[in-house]
Amino acid sequence: LNVFFYVLGALVLPMLGDMMTACPMDILYLQVWRLFTSPLVSRSILSLAIGCFVFGQLGSQFERGFGTIGFVYVFMLFTAAANALFTVATLVVAPMAPAANLIGPQGCSQGLWVPVMAFLVVQAQRSTSPNMSVMGMCNI
Repeated sequence: LNVFFYVLGALVLPMLGDMMTACPMDILYLQVWRLFTSPLVSRSILSLAIGCFVFGQLGSQFERGFGTIGFVYVFMLFTAAANALFTVATLVVAPMAPAANLIGPQGCSQGLWVPVMAFLVVQAQRSTSPNMSVMGMCNI
């Protein structure tokens, strides 16, 4: 699905990515779908490839443990909660650092990294061993 939206945004609708990212000011204008659609958007092909690879590995393990409905529920819950927290934090910090332009398009949340980190935390908490290997690359 992430690849579909990347190709669609690159070839057909160049503004599609901007319409789906979690931008704080747009969420304040009641565009609440952005809280849920931001993981479907990637700005670069490298971010897309790494995100899909890592999320494919972790997501399939998580889905086997929780089932498809549980996976979708937790995915949406973590995505919406993290983007809401991101929006509140951005609106609190933005007046303190106006030169950083946190409210503009550069301060938008996107990509699969929020769900990936959330699934890592859940899997680490549910694991019975003191450390866990993430795809054989690093131990947490």
